[in-house]
Amino acid sequence: MKSGNLLTLTLGALLLAGISISSAAVTTNSNIRLPTDGGGDEWPAPPWDCCDNLKQSPVRIWPPKYRCLDEVDHCAAACEHCKHVDASSPSGGYVCQDVYWGVNPGPKCTGGDGGEATVRSSSRPWKCCDDAVCTRSMPPTCSCQDKVRSCSGGCGKCVQVDSQPPRFRCLDRYHGFPGPKSVNKSDTRRAGADRSMISLSKRSSIMKNLVTLSLFGALLLAVAGISADDNILLPTDGVVEANTRPWECCDKIEQSPLRSLPPRYRCNDVVKHCAATCAECDELPRSFPGHRRFVCRDWFIGFNPGPKCTGKKQHCDESSEEVVAAPATEEKERPWACCDTTVCTRSWPPTCNCADTVAECGGACVQCKPVASEPGRFQCLDRYHGFPGPKCH
Repeated sequence: MKSGNLLTLTLGALLLAGISISSAAVTTNSNIRLPTDGGGDEWPAPPWDCCDNLKQSPVRIWPPKYRCLDEVDHCAAACEHCKHVDASSPSGGYVCQDVYWGVNPGPKCTGGDGGEATVRSSSRPWKCCDDAVCTRSMPPTCSCQDKVRSCSGGCGKCVQVDSQPPRFRCLDRYHGFPGPKSVNKSDTRRAGADRSMISLSKRSSIMKNLVTLSLFGALLLAVAGISADDNILLPTDGVVEANTRPWECCDKIEQSPLRSLPPRYRCNDVVKHCAATCAECDELPRSFPGHRRFVCRDWFIGFNPGPKCTGKKQHCDESSEEVVAAPATEEKERPWACCDTTVCTRSWPPTCNCADTVAECGGACVQCKPVASEPGRFQCLDRYHGFPGPKCH
């Protein structure tokens, strides 16, 4: 029991230490960043200038993966795996086999009537944008609603929206992701998000610590309240055979109030001499000279405390005043060796029957009937006055 308490205390200390370390490890570097957070770092350019037949990978990953299935006269210089299509193809051109991993797969190609395709500029009309409006397509088509002091050099249509102070807005639409947010605003928003996440992490860590301390305290109370004599034992732990009982039969059987399984029994019968298996046999004070009486103080752990003694516990022989103990009867054998499904009365000791279906009934079973719903299976219908015995599984 002492080793169990020591193990429980050690596990509780390690658990508390692990929670403390995990709470201290929550920093701003462990927060989840959005793809648009962080300075002006741009995503790498795709291995094509433009693409109309864009294919996104079905694998759910961020950033997503793209491939361009356009057939062109020659691949872009950034393409590393340029494959020539079959001669049976009408165009007979090339297809770039590279996979682009990023959020900006580039613009679409604008085709003319029989002429060579022209490429829309792949650069965004703005360097950064805080208020972006995008479609739900993939990749999206976005416009920036920011009011700035002056439009970027890549903006094609810049209009003035405010006069005092003068503010401008770029009306260009860009086919692709809107890019990063402005440094100052994103820093301010990130700082607020960091503070919110840190506060949330602190609250969650405090709740975890409180729950852990409550569980640990309840565990300590439970361990402290269980003594060595009050352990709950499983039915298969220490099953004692009938020949190890410290008495042959008993009329005054006493069950221990301690919660244990199997239960504990003691026999309070006053006998002329204790059984050979009794270890602690106490002699009672003599009621009259020449007559010694004893009580066995041993405890028996098991489901079957044994049969009762038949007739009177003791009777006197008329020819002599010597007290003779009544003969003990043999314990009746259970109709089954083990049983998983038992049905017992509430009497003490109970009367039980076994509802198990087996391939063959035990040798002590008298009423062995086949089960109609299960061919080749039998059930013993005998009733046994006593505890049902151990389980089979």
